[in-house]
This record gives sequence, C-alpha cells and structure tokens, in this order.
Amino acid sequence: MREDKNEGIPEKDEGFEQRKYFRLDKAIIVSYCLKDDPRKKYDMSQTKNISYGGLLFTAGQYFEKGTSLDMIIKFPFIRERIKMLGEVTYCSLKKGNIYELGVKFCDLEPRILEEFKKYLVRMKKIREADGFDFQSLL
Repeated sequence: MREDKNEGIPEKDEGFEQRKYFRLDKAIIVSYCLKDDPRKKYDMSQTKNISYGGLLFTAGQYFEKGTSLDMIIKFPFIRERIKMLGEVTYCSLKKGNIYELGVKFCDLEPRILEEFKKYLVRMKKIREADGFDFQSLL
C-alpha cells in the first residue's frame, strides 16, 4: 500500500495478461483489508465481474501487485459468507482516487470452488441462450 495515491500509477495496466477464465459481470458485495493489518478494519466494495480464478472490484486506495487481502464475500450460490485470502494481480487508477483491483483467489475451499464452477456454467448457459456472445469476452 502506498501513501502517494497518484504518483507513478499507470492510467492503464500495461502488463495485463490474457484471461484464463470466463468472466461474469456480476455485482457482489466484498469486504476486504490488508492481510497483516492488526486492526482488521475492513472496507467494502462491489465486484464488477467474477471468474473461477478471481474478481474485479474498485477501491479507494492503491495496492501493490502481490499484496495479500483478507476478504469476506457473500456469493449468490451459497448461504454463508465466505472468508478467504486474495492476492492483488493488478491495480490501476480509474479516476480521482478510484482504483480497479484484479484479485485472484488463493485459498477457496474445494467445496466452494465446485459450487462456484457450477454457478458460472449455469450463468454462461443462460447468457448464451439469451444470445450473449461470450467469445467477445476473450
């Protein structure tokens, strides 16, 4: 985490890698804080999209690539809130003091991953039936 919010931060992530997983535009509430923060003061955001490998959301501060975040997420396909660890894969300035974070899942339980996979497959089938072109996301 850096104090100088705008200095040296790229407007666009130049190192963005090819996507590995299908992404679903879905707003889900996510609470997050630095893994090593002794206060465990969580901030809240909403995802822009989710995938089998991670999620994208906005934050009011910059996080270095590789930063570990404790997160709490309420997925739509499971009743309980899930506590998990995420790793920042990129962070880019969008406007003002708003940053877009790509975070990969690090320790989701196999049971949750399996439910998540089923959910994404269902949603993909529904969207394809509605005529949505998923190839345009790749």
